[in-house]
Amino acid sequence: MQHATYGCRRKHGSVMRAPATAYEADVRCNLCGSKAHDAVSHNAEWNCTLVRCEGCGLMFYSPRLREDYTVPTFLKGGDAKAEAESMADRGVFFGETQGTAEEQIATLKGYFSHIFLEHLRHFAAVNGDRPARSMFEVGTSVGWYMVTAREIAARDGVALSTAGCDANIFAAEVARERFGLDVRGEVFSDYPETADRLGRYDLLHAFDYIEHSYTPADDLAKMFHFAAPGAVLALKTFLHEHDHAGSYAHPVFHHHHFTADTLRAAIEKAGWRILVFDDERERVYAQVTVFATRDQAG
Repeated sequence: MQHATYGCRRKHGSVMRAPATAYEADVRCNLCGSKAHDAVSHNAEWNCTLVRCEGCGLMFYSPRLREDYTVPTFLKGGDAKAEAESMADRGVFFGETQGTAEEQIATLKGYFSHIFLEHLRHFAAVNGDRPARSMFEVGTSVGWYMVTAREIAARDGVALSTAGCDANIFAAEVARERFGLDVRGEVFSDYPETADRLGRYDLLHAFDYIEHSYTPADDLAKMFHFAAPGAVLALKTFLHEHDHAGSYAHPVFHHHHFTADTLRAAIEKAGWRILVFDDERERVYAQVTVFATRDQAG
């Protein structure tokens, strides 16, 4: 699947530079809280260093670009608006479609249908005949996954209630205005944790999201708080040990690199019980798909 670049594509060989005030150093591990780490690699273009926490092994950048710099710079400007409109109109963030725009969108929705039906199967395995009636998506883009999920649920006679957020404010705007979806344009850590959200959602979906977060462990815990007993989380990210070419190493977009061990640790620390941890289906893309549940007594 194509990833958003959040308005930071280089044009005509130019290289973007960030001011010194855009950086923060001595970053604390979001999983275990340690500040002790070893250097893994350095990105000279952005002057950010990928490090490995000595306490738990989680990898992140330190120094790194501050969130209050990256969000307004790349998610509220640059190419972010054009990417959102392209995804809504053509089913791709940028570049050429495979076939016509209609065919590309059909392919995208076909993939999403496969994932959502699998999500429902895991929910049924945990909850029996009780239908899933609500879903929260972290990192919605323009909302194609929500649209697909609601169409499938409607065929089964279920009016699926959906809500979510995306850090690209233009993508969230498209989701609201074009598809009528309840999507807020903000990072998940800023999404209101109000009483009406807690323990509400049967399904939580976070594909290609957690690597972008500055606070992934906190976000997994927040998703758990949003989850109803018996809820099932679907999550996808890349695994560092499978990314031999370093394709995902980008300090502006991928603030955290997970291994199988650190991803399991983060999910379980948040309270989730892992049902499926599949790093084979999309191994060619170094991706792992995880389904996890909030137990009924959780």
